[in-house]
Amino acid sequence: YAWTTSDAYIKGVVEADGGIYGDIMSFYGGVGKTSNLFTYSEDFTQGSWSKTPGDLQVTTGELAPDGTSTACRLTSTVDASVTQTVSAANSTTYTFSIYLAPGAQNYAYVFLKSNVETDWWIWPNYQYVDLYNTTGWRRFSVTYTTPSSGVTSVMAKVMFYGSASYNSIKVWGAQLRPAASQGIYLKTTSSAITNSNSLFYGDGSGLTN
Repeated sequence: YAWTTSDAYIKGVVEADGGIYGDIMSFYGGVGKTSNLFTYSEDFTQGSWSKTPGDLQVTTGELAPDGTSTACRLTSTVDASVTQTVSAANSTTYTFSIYLAPGAQNYAYVFLKSNVETDWWIWPNYQYVDLYNTTGWRRFSVTYTTPSSGVTSVMAKVMFYGSASYNSIKVWGAQLRPAASQGIYLKTTSSAITNSNSLFYGDGSGLTN
């Protein structure tokens, strides 16, 4: 599903620990319980994000959805991707979400799978991203339940088809949470945040208890 700046909802979310928590969410933030299992959720230059090909250019300083210059641009003249791998458990539902905006390229894919699968192209574990005729940011997500055995990690990936003319997309605000829906976005740096009772998050800051 793709979120735009006009989207919002109020929803009860069942988390992995069995609790039921109310979320008030918009494109920019919200109220409720959240987490982010990724590290460096906005800085795709970091080593926790593996790059393919190895010479994929990742530049910082792009204008992000929250008005800061913290988004990144991925540039490549060949097919390219960034991937982060996170420890995971058997029979657990995860949701990967990320904000994307067009650069010179308008199309991409987002994927989520475990170490058990060898193929990324297993529906519905990926989503096609269409940014054509879009100038701003949209939030995309994919939800995936791990197999019942053999799982040690999940891998989230953003991929785009690069060429000489269509060679870049913008990325910001990656999030992975053990839940069946995307949550209120929570910024991370060197450490993941597994449990946060947030009163408000919009720009990665906020009040917690």
